[in-house]
Amino acid sequence: MKDATIQELMEEVKGFGKAAEVEVYFKHPAAVEGSELAVPYPKAEGYKGIFNSKFGELCDIVSARYLTVNNEDAFMPVLGILNDAGHGSVKYKAYETAGYARVSVFFPEVKFTPKDGHDVIFGLDLWNSYDRSSSLFIGGYACRLICQNQMRLNNLIGSVSVKHTGKMEKLKDTVISFLARLNTRLDPVLAAVNQASEQEIAEGELEPLLETFHIRKKEKTAVEGLLAHEEGSMWGLYNAMTNYASNSVKSSDRGYELLNRAERLLQTPKEELVKEGREMLAMKATAKGA
Repeated sequence: MKDATIQELMEEVKGFGKAAEVEVYFKHPAAVEGSELAVPYPKAEGYKGIFNSKFGELCDIVSARYLTVNNEDAFMPVLGILNDAGHGSVKYKAYETAGYARVSVFFPEVKFTPKDGHDVIFGLDLWNSYDRSSSLFIGGYACRLICQNQMRLNNLIGSVSVKHTGKMEKLKDTVISFLARLNTRLDPVLAAVNQASEQEIAEGELEPLLETFHIRKKEKTAVEGLLAHEEGSMWGLYNAMTNYASNSVKSSDRGYELLNRAERLLQTPKEELVKEGREMLAMKATAKGA
């Protein structure tokens, strides 16, 4: 995670890959590379390709009606609003591929301190894509500073999606209303965290709890090892899960998937998750014995 001003982050975003719209053509069904049949068939009317000039890759073929939104055009209005709102220094992570880009920005002054004494700062998770993997997405995000666990809180804080449909002029109002809601969610999130901290995990409950998250054996072992350094509660398990997802998973898609699943630990009563996990384990045992 880096420290910067909003304006410095805006300069980095300006360097993200640009999307160019290109014509696409049908390929001859019997085309062989190097032969005359490799010559394209007629133009695919009603379609276009989205080409990332920075990565030199064709990201997707879409309907001609699809609005291509450059990463810079998607993120700059949001960052501009944050800058105008007086958010000077921030912590952030920026990441891009040919198909999508993501910026997570945290506000050190917007924070709470759970009962374990380790500060959590709030922020936004921003996504945009050229490969239709996402619309322009803005979601609630947080970070536990002691270990820099990322905390996806799309349910507890909320999220909004702005589709690539030509209505991007509504983006500013959408962002302003979302930021106003962010400040009202601090107390509910703190309450959820403290409640999770009070729910201790008893002997025999960890296995069914982990089962509910559909994680692999190797992942379970890693989470259990991280939990040994946390308090033995639902909050401790949440931190072990998010620590693993944030810092140990090689695939970013898998990491985000686990972060999304982990939010259930802050929203669902422990007894309900334990019951669900035990039922899943019983079904596995039955299927294995059949």
